[in-house]
Amino acid sequence: MKKLSFQDFVKEVLRGAEYKKGKDFDCVVAIARDLPGCMTQGDNYEEARENLIDAIELWITSALRDGEQIPSVRGNGLILLRAESQRVQRKAAMAKIGPCSRGDLARKLKRLGDERSHLKETTGEHAAHPDVAQK
Repeated sequence: MKKLSFQDFVKEVLRGAEYKKGKDFDCVVAIARDLPGCMTQGDNYEEARENLIDAIELWITSALRDGEQIPSVRGNGLILLRAESQRVQRKAAMAKIGPCSRGDLARKLKRLGDERSHLKETTGEHAAHPDVAQK
């Protein structure tokens, strides 16, 4: 399966989109057939397409936040670098802690927190989470 960036994946979904003239109202309905339930409308084709781009982006973002699988589109998948990176970081952290019971895990995590506090006290530096930018 070929992996695509977010932007290229959205373009690939758009390639399979379906546009229909509204039955009851004067509008154009746009449907992303590759993403279940992803549809929108607009006053004309151009507006419907722009709205569909937003709907596709929102559909993918919501699915990722909810931990759902993103379907492949014509043999193309979405690159999930950040999610993969976080998964690797969690595995590395768990490898450092090693196998243990829940009680042992709680004690080890407390000890790690105490070590970070000690670092802050002795160096005067903040041992902030890596995702938080230092000011």
